This record gives sequence, C-alpha cells and structure tokens, in this order.
Amino acid sequence: MNIIIDSNIIDRDFQLTGHSFRVFFNGLSKIGAVLYVPQIVIDEVKNKFDEKLTSNLRELKKLTGEMISLPVAKKKNQELTEKYNAMVCQKFASVNAIIPAYPKTTHQELVQRALLRKKPFSKSGRGYRDALIWEVIISLAKDRDKPIVFITNNTNDFCDSKKQPHPDLIADLKYHKINVDHFEIFADLNTFIEKKIKPTLESLESVRTQLSAGHYPGFNLVEELQGFLDDLVYQDEWESSEIGFPREFENPRISGFYDISNINVVDVRKMSSDELLIEIEVDAECEFDFFITHSNLAILSDDERPYITDYDWNEWSAAAATMKDSFITVSLTLDTKSKKPTSIKINSVIGKNIKDAMKLSS
Repeated sequence: MNIIIDSNIIDRDFQLTGHSFRVFFNGLSKIGAVLYVPQIVIDEVKNKFDEKLTSNLRELKKLTGEMISLPVAKKKNQELTEKYNAMVCQKFASVNAIIPAYPKTTHQELVQRALLRKKPFSKSGRGYRDALIWEVIISLAKDRDKPIVFITNNTNDFCDSKKQPHPDLIADLKYHKINVDHFEIFADLNTFIEKKIKPTLESLESVRTQLSAGHYPGFNLVEELQGFLDDLVYQDEWESSEIGFPREFENPRISGFYDISNINVVDVRKMSSDELLIEIEVDAECEFDFFITHSNLAILSDDERPYITDYDWNEWSAAAATMKDSFITVSLTLDTKSKKPTSIKINSVIGKNIKDAMKLSS
C-alpha cells in the first residue's frame, strides 16, 4: 500500500507528535505501507507554519498591546520556519517516507483542466496546488501496481457528495489504466487508523478486562482519567449540532470536565511489545467555551441564553460558556513498562441528549 498525505492533515498537528500521528507512524510497517509526502505538501506546510507564527504575533499584540519590531519578528519567523521545515523532513525520514518532486505537468495542461473545472479544481477555478498533488498521485499509481490511499481533509474538491473519489478523478484513473478499486480517500488519520491499522493489531481482551476492573498492574485508569482529560482542555473545536447546541454557538471547545462516570474500556490492542492502544467511552459533564455574535445573542430566549464571560470579545462577538452532559470517546497509548500514557486524544464529543436520541432511533 502506498499512502499520500495532504498538508491539511499535517497542519492539525504541526509537530507530528500527537496521538493520531503516533499510531499512524507506528502502524505503517505493520500494514506494509510506504508513506509519500509530495514536495508541494512539504512547501505548503512550511508556509502554513509561517502564517501561524505571524498570526500568533498579532494575538500577542492584542493581548499585551505591544508588538515586536517588524524586522526582528520577520527574522525570527524565518529562523523558526526553517528549523521547523528541517524537523518535519527529519521526522518523515525516520519513518522512511519518500518525498516526490513536483510533477512535470505543463502549465498548459493544468490551465486546460482549470478552464474545464475538472476536479480537483473548484467551480471558481481554484485548486492549482491540489491539481499538482493529484498529478503526483497519478504518477505513483502508474508506476506501482499497489493500492493507493490519499489522506486529505479536502473532500470538497477530491470527493463526490458521498465522500467517494470524484468522477473526474475516477475518469483520470481509467484513462491511465489504473485499477479504480485500488484507490481510496480518507478524510482524516483516525478513520484510516480505524479501518486499516487497528484491525491488524492483536486484540488483548484480558487486558481490557483488567483495565475495566481497575486491576491492571501499576495503572488504574479510573483514577488517572480525570488528569488525562484535564490536559486536553481547549485543544479541539467540536460541532455545535453534535453537542446539542444551537448553531449560533460558534467554535465550542471544552474548558473543563466534571462528574466523570460510566467509564467503559471498549477495546485494547497491542501496538508493540511495550505499547498498548486503548479505546475508552465515558460520560462527563463538560464546560464549553464558545462565541456568539451580538446580533444572535439579542434574539435568544432567556432559556437559551448562555453565561457571557466577555461581551466585548471583539467588535462582533461575545465569549460565552455553558455546561452540557456529554458522551466522549477517547484513545490513548500506554507504555507497559513505565505505565505512563505516551499519547491521548479525544475522538468525539456528543451531547448526552443527542446520544440518547440516537439510541432510541436505532
């Protein structure tokens, strides 16, 4: 299997050290996969990292009222960006990833594709870099008779409404006599891990039972879980509709976990001789921080109105908070020697009322 990864997957975890990348990198050899990271993806990630640094400087000015002089800031950004680029290349080299060069496709060919609005070009004609990535994928698929997996969050431009490869891309594969059944697109690392890596890992039912009962030697999950979750506050944004919030509650993030209960160890897999992959379900009362525009706040009823933490967060929006009973799924990796987690990630957060309604309808 050959895997191509997009920049929008990397920029979710710039350091490539989070839970998903840890499991992904660990699993490559187990499934006999080769990772390809096109040079254009490396360059995009480098640019996004630089943009993130610049954005953070603006936030620093907003918080402190001070700004580092432009020449100093620009020089420091360049130094950090080059250092980051070297780190990324070294990390990919450590998992034997291959970095294909830019494709030799002519500007004329790409312009013609853009004019015809063939995917991955959008209806507006945007998508030049995506088209270059697609040319790299075609080249790899032509040269190697192996299944091809593309991991990208840009399903709008690479997929149809059912999140399957777009007919324009299928037509390209057929034109080049590439087996269309050998090509798959995944929208994130977690979905890929669940479908391709996890089934290859040995299931450890006896360890699952021990963890559930609190009898696993040297590690009590029930006692430790609160601390693990506290370390994850503010890390991710969640869908308002899945939590059960009005759509006016924008960009909700968990700011606190309370009353954790019904801890269920769903699955335990052996990642290596000294590392476990553990899947957990848990109920918790969560505090959420989010934003709401001043205009939307004005039309909410008293029952819907959240606690306002900062009405003048910016010119248009207020910062707000509220509590919500939630159903949470968590993945963690555990070092069996030190009995310490090596990574942890919240996979999903669903409002308890939404979860209960789903049970009734199933």
